Amino acid sequence: MVILSKITPHNLLAEKQKFIEAKGEYVPTFSYNKIELDFDEMLSNLEKIEVPDIPLSSIYARKKEEIKHKILFLKACGSQSIKDMNFHNEALFGDITDENLEYCRDKMSQKDQVVVESEFLSMQEIKDMINKFNHIYGIKIILQQ
Repeated sequence: MVILSKITPHNLLAEKQKFIEAKGEYVPTFSYNKIELDFDEMLSNLEKIEVPDIPLSSIYARKKEEIKHKILFLKACGSQSIKDMNFHNEALFGDITDENLEYCRDKMSQKDQVVVESEFLSMQEIKDMINKFNHIYGIKIILQQ
């Protein structure tokens, strides 16, 4: 989670406001703080990981390629290389299709129709829900009130 704070644009709110005021017609330009990570070392370490010769080796290879694109995306954020950021973003998540863009525009036009929940879960309901699924993850969760 710490890495997310390093790749969040420092002008996110201002650009978001411009985008909303322009009703989706403004293309945000984000600025990022310099990332203090050794990406070349990360890539070198990644290359040292061997893909095992097993029936599911293609999964390992794809995961390794995915991690490489994530590292290179972060590196591009640090250098503010929009071209490289777009390339690695598309490699990870695919291209923005006209259908997806239209879906987003539709959702943005409905922003005034969002219904705010009038009731919230109680602390006990939250604890019960967490306990219901906790066995799947096998971790201990402590909630403070």
